[in-house]
Amino acid sequence: MSPDQVHMFRSLIRQSLTLAFIEALALLFAISWLDLVTGHQVSLVLFYTAPIVFAVWLCDNKSVFIIAGLAGALWSWADIALGHVYLSATVQASEIAIRFAFFFLVAVAGIATKEQHQAAKARIALLEHAQRLEKQIIGRARPKSRSC
Repeated sequence: MSPDQVHMFRSLIRQSLTLAFIEALALLFAISWLDLVTGHQVSLVLFYTAPIVFAVWLCDNKSVFIIAGLAGALWSWADIALGHVYLSATVQASEIAIRFAFFFLVAVAGIATKEQHQAAKARIALLEHAQRLEKQIIGRARPKSRSC
């Protein structure tokens, strides 16, 4: 990574939760618009997960579930607005339920991954601190050598 990319990444992570939530919403609405433009022949369902993952890393958990719910609602709305025809209302309801479940599972999996990452970082920091303390103790316990 170049220094500019590192700086941009750090700036992205340090932004406020509100700004990150607004950016996730904007991305979600852009994907919904693209879904409407491309029609139901092109499935953009996987692209709806991008704002969810974005929210996982930059927002709180409540915001993640709001984005996931909105992703399900906007995908359903686009599907209905495009006039996608299903065999029956039961099949349509089943498809919508599956999409909502998928988006919520992406949110849960993302949150679990983030929490594991944070726990690993905390463990590493504790181990590094313990190692520094150990070196200090060893350094103080060594007797100073005397020269004659």
